[in-house]
Amino acid sequence: MTTRLVLLILFFFFNNNHLRAACEAYFAYTVNGNEIHVDATASAGIVSSWTWLIDGVVASNAGPLTTLVVNTSGLYEVCLIIETIDGCSDDYCKSVSVESTTGPCEGVIKYETDGLHIWLDGSSSYGNITGWHWFVDGVLFSDTGPYAEYIAPEAGSYEFCLVIWNDGCCDTVCTLITVGEMGSGPCEAVIKHETDGLHIWLDGSSSYGNITGWHWFVDGVLFSDTGPYAEYIAPEAGSYEFCLVIWNDDCCDTVCTLITVGEMGSGPCEAVIKHETDGLFLYLDGSFSTGNITAWQWLLSNQVIAQEATAQVQLAQGGTYELCLIITTADNCQDTACQEITITEFTGDSEMKVYYEDGKLWLNLTASQPGTAVINLLAMDGRALLSEKIHLTIGQHQIFINDTQLPNGLVFLRVLLPDTELQAKGLLIKK
Repeated sequence: MTTRLVLLILFFFFNNNHLRAACEAYFAYTVNGNEIHVDATASAGIVSSWTWLIDGVVASNAGPLTTLVVNTSGLYEVCLIIETIDGCSDDYCKSVSVESTTGPCEGVIKYETDGLHIWLDGSSSYGNITGWHWFVDGVLFSDTGPYAEYIAPEAGSYEFCLVIWNDGCCDTVCTLITVGEMGSGPCEAVIKHETDGLHIWLDGSSSYGNITGWHWFVDGVLFSDTGPYAEYIAPEAGSYEFCLVIWNDDCCDTVCTLITVGEMGSGPCEAVIKHETDGLFLYLDGSFSTGNITAWQWLLSNQVIAQEATAQVQLAQGGTYELCLIITTADNCQDTACQEITITEFTGDSEMKVYYEDGKLWLNLTASQPGTAVINLLAMDGRALLSEKIHLTIGQHQIFINDTQLPNGLVFLRVLLPDTELQAKGLLIKK
């Protein structure tokens, strides 16, 4: 049996003019320790405002997919209030039980700041920990392990929480961190570098802030104050900490990086970086590196992100980063390769296209935000013919719709995305 779609397909993108007056709030949830993971993507209407409440107190405005954290076990009333761009509002509430856990574990936060830059360290936490979630002002921003990095959008105070868990325990610890510039003039120090053997060329020219002074340090010793560029020849193979201090009349900033030069052993080796990007996803490949490699370490702006030859990493935001690969071989050879990469977020509007190819019905979805897409195919009398949920990353996705059990006739396709609602209707004819 072949199927074709008579292209009466009329794409009504309900972003501005074809909005429904009705809206309906709804969410599902799961509980993990002290975390309540809520999913409101099935709510109806083009929602412009999401407000999450726990026992009547606002807990988050983060959107349809977020994580709410409670301090203790117990029964909580979780409510969602939505407002759409056409003035419709609705609320929905559920009672959520958070069970207590047993087993020793404790979350511990240590941190350092430099200007608006915050480095978080949860490695002193204990309890055979299997999961780590970092939150800033109630919003999850990292789940990769005990270390996290955050650049504040502006000076001020931010609440950071670390949630840890194992099979028998869950613990949450929070701390308030205040950051800001030293004066009214913003500045930020940036280090880039290249190496050749023991030779190191340092470049601070990407630093900004009407800079009037430059100091370069190696292992705490000043060795240059002549400007944004510096050169250093290491006395022997090894790792050296380089710091750049910049200032102007109103601001001072410091950045440090660890640079490894020379071979640490007699065996030859070479680190080689290959990578690809897809939206916020970074695909790493160090398999072209040479030597009998026993250890791999990938760093993004001096933060360890992977320890395998090949890896996939999802970044929190786009930007320009320094990507480095450090390899170590069985005969104690070590080599480092670095390159600058740019991660570009998808910045367009969400959209969809429906088409037939090889007798199959396909849906092309382009998502401008990550989250869950709810796909509903309805008869014109409102009967549900098909309903699916698919998790989307930012960018384009091709989705096959199994129409073998669908009847002929006029159908209505409705797709709910985190940021918008897309609709289309067409005449389905199967022969």
